[in-house]
Amino acid sequence: MYPETGSFAQRDFLFRISSASVEQDAAPFTPLPGVQRRLVLLEGNLALEQPGKGRKVLKPLWPFAFSGGTEIRSFGKGRDFNLMLRKGLEGQLTCRQLAKNESAQINIPFCGQGIYWKAIYAAGGNVSVRTEQEEHRLTEGQLALLQDYAPFTTKVACDAGGSAKLVFADVFMSKEIGSL
Repeated sequence: MYPETGSFAQRDFLFRISSASVEQDAAPFTPLPGVQRRLVLLEGNLALEQPGKGRKVLKPLWPFAFSGGTEIRSFGKGRDFNLMLRKGLEGQLTCRQLAKNESAQINIPFCGQGIYWKAIYAAGGNVSVRTEQEEHRLTEGQLALLQDYAPFTTKVACDAGGSAKLVFADVFMSKEIGSL
């Protein structure tokens, strides 16, 4: 959660990254007016339903975006990964699978003046994440959060032990929003 001193219960945050287990067959999503949500199914079977729009069956590792103020009900059980954005922040979720010993260069684009966060979540397998300054070793279920001024570059590489499923959460906060 950013800022780290924020509170989800008080809805006092600019962005939040989380993973959740959906354990009820049918349940409403927590209403979050003013929050843009990005969600990706990691495992299980889930469908989301909006009044008047029918059900959307989620496919594993295919992001789905919606307004937190929209009434949403989930059906099924599974585990998901979430990105929640407030106050005009920009962000997205993307997913990638890497084969054994494969690596990928991750370029952070120039988005204007501001701060860029890149979260890398190991949804399956083990990976190493290298930037110019540091290296993180992630096992399944762990997350690395990189923060810098755009543009910057990092490299993600699979361990020799097997393939990996990755979820990337990108968040950009312009200089104007950061000064609020």
